[in-house]
Amino acid sequence: MRTSLLRLRSLAGWSPLQYTRDVSRSPADQQRAERVLAVARIFFVGSSLAAIAIDPTQPARYSWITYVLLAGYLIGGLAVWMRVLRTDPPSFRLQALTHAGDLVWATLLTAVTEGPNSPFFLFYMFVLLAAASRWGFRETVLTAAVAVVLLGLEAVLMKIAAGAARPLMLGSFDAHRLIMRAVYLLIAGGLLGYLAEEEKQRRAETAIITRIIANIRAEASIWTMFEAMAGEVLELFEGTGLLLLFEDLQNGRTFRWTADVRPDGALRIAASEVAAGDMARYWIEPPGDAWRADLRGGTMPVPPSHIVALERNGRQIDARPLALPPDWIERHPVSSMMGVTVSFADIGSGIVLLFDARLSALPQLRFLQRLANQIAPAMYGVYLLRRLRSRVGALERARIARELHDGVIQTLIGLEMQVDALRRRLGDTSEVVEDLARVQELLAREIHDLRDLTHELEPADFAPRQLLEHLQELVDRFRRETGITARFVSQVEEVTLAPPVCHELARIAQEALVNVRKHSGARNVVVRFTFEAGSPKLIIDNDGRGFDFTGRLSQADLDRTRKGPVVIKERVRALGGQLVIESSDRGVRLEISLPPRALVRHKTA
Repeated sequence: MRTSLLRLRSLAGWSPLQYTRDVSRSPADQQRAERVLAVARIFFVGSSLAAIAIDPTQPARYSWITYVLLAGYLIGGLAVWMRVLRTDPPSFRLQALTHAGDLVWATLLTAVTEGPNSPFFLFYMFVLLAAASRWGFRETVLTAAVAVVLLGLEAVLMKIAAGAARPLMLGSFDAHRLIMRAVYLLIAGGLLGYLAEEEKQRRAETAIITRIIANIRAEASIWTMFEAMAGEVLELFEGTGLLLLFEDLQNGRTFRWTADVRPDGALRIAASEVAAGDMARYWIEPPGDAWRADLRGGTMPVPPSHIVALERNGRQIDARPLALPPDWIERHPVSSMMGVTVSFADIGSGIVLLFDARLSALPQLRFLQRLANQIAPAMYGVYLLRRLRSRVGALERARIARELHDGVIQTLIGLEMQVDALRRRLGDTSEVVEDLARVQELLAREIHDLRDLTHELEPADFAPRQLLEHLQELVDRFRRETGITARFVSQVEEVTLAPPVCHELARIAQEALVNVRKHSGARNVVVRFTFEAGSPKLIIDNDGRGFDFTGRLSQADLDRTRKGPVVIKERVRALGGQLVIESSDRGVRLEISLPPRALVRHKTA
């Protein structure tokens, strides 16, 4: 990708105009255009021959020369047509030679037929159309200028021939008509070139958008899609970084995605969920639907004179002052910024920010606006699809959990009760009683294991502010099902964390309680949620058997010695937290500390 970026930066002009020139004019397109021009040339010359055959009074003089030139032009057109049909996509040299030949033939035909007043003046229009079809604005205007020069030379030669009484050319022409024809050529060249450039630009923009959207596949991850999209945008606009903020209005969650070009040319991607308390650090009140701001002055808020703003339809509007968060410049030391807002009715909204784009004129801003509004719905559709799949999976797991609880577990509980009743009737001296006791113990263990499995299958469906209630319910259920004395203590009144953090904490507490039941033989368990040293902390104490070590080990020590519960270690690592285990003959303590950024707000009790 960085190789392509270097190639892009070597092009002159603005992107996507110059960059998309290469994208849109593929060899197949060039060959198709040359075939159309070849057929049009033959039709144009053949029609001219037919016209002068029907009305032999035109041209009035030197008709035989005109017939010879038209016949030669027709033969040359047929040769070009056969060449285009036979060969691979035409080279630039072939295109240039053909274009020059069209100009020469148009000049010869007008020279022998009244010069600037010639009815074959329309052949110049064909040359302009060919230039617009092959290339773009500059080449078409240049062709028009060359045609004007050739017409002027014809007029000069005709004047000289008239003065010398040479019969090679018609000796009179209308100077006013010459001026008007020259103006017509320049106007037509500019208009055709502009229309051709616009058409190629639109086609190229469509090709770029299509290529980016092609990377947005339902089976791909959000990370992969963002990486592909960000790489394309940064390469296209020659930016140094990209930031995407998206707010899901349905569940109140905000996500932050960043892409930066490192000094070695590699792309660095990062993603995180923005806590509600951090929203003010990132969210920007946009001065328009799309905007470009110059931040080099360092004045805050950015005055409208340093901002170019567009409304949704791409029309330029008066910009409002741009107010950035207080520490924005420190966190994003950039000199310019392009931004686009995207929205999805009442479902979600977002902002795309492109930093230090080398190509950031008004046309690029409009293209970025169209690009964002085309790509964002496709990416959001995949996001919703993945959410739907996750929800379907959670519902399916909940159904399996209910079936296990209402079917297998209830059957096992009934079987355990029957075994217990049978053992009591047989008395305490029978050997069968011991066997039945072992069976009853095995059944009880399997019932607990199945209950643990059903709890793991159940989706952790609770709001972040309900984390403390969920932990309390988890501990109460553990006490009822196991008979172990357990209590939950919280030193904060309310804690709101990012939803994924809440769900992981609940799973960690659940896994720790399962381990206590299975392995510790504890009689007392205390689960404590506290807030220490600026970060949330979950502590789980029990008075049962310790691990196969004595002392206090950090997560690094646990990883090095390969000790401690694997599942809990992986979950804590995924949260970016730290796990400390203190083990002794008096019991075990697990301390899970989360980074301060995981906290949104807290109220001390």
